[in-house]
Amino acid sequence: KVNGMDVPIPDAQKADLKTEMTMMKIQHLTPLLAADSGLQLKALGESKVEDKDVVGIQVTPKDGREIKVYFDKGTHLMTKVEFMASDPMGGGGDVKREIFVKDYKDVQGVTMPTKTIQNTDGKPFLNSTVTEQKLLEKLDDKEFSD
Repeated sequence: KVNGMDVPIPDAQKADLKTEMTMMKIQHLTPLLAADSGLQLKALGESKVEDKDVVGIQVTPKDGREIKVYFDKGTHLMTKVEFMASDPMGGGGDVKREIFVKDYKDVQGVTMPTKTIQNTDGKPFLNSTVTEQKLLEKLDDKEFSD
């Protein structure tokens, strides 16, 4: 619903939303190890991302698109995520999406990225920089009620 009105979601967009949800799981890493995750993992081996040595894994959900995730061999931090998705500019068909994750900083004892660069079919699409991050100490249960 948007502003209280039902809004139909096209099938292509539904597939993209499933991919986005899988990417959120991947970012937390631990769901990848759960026996009931519904995710298949495959080693991609070593390669390079922006002149850095990386190791990659392919994550394939039971009912979704494969996602390739690359980790810096020296820091073990995620450096790139790659997947196919519908064209965000509405051109029709699928495009290769790449998200480069950069500039990690310590946030209350947790290493967090502060910059992402997103490319669509090799062309710049969206750059974002986080200037301030603060982790919540506790989230009130009423945040999840109607």
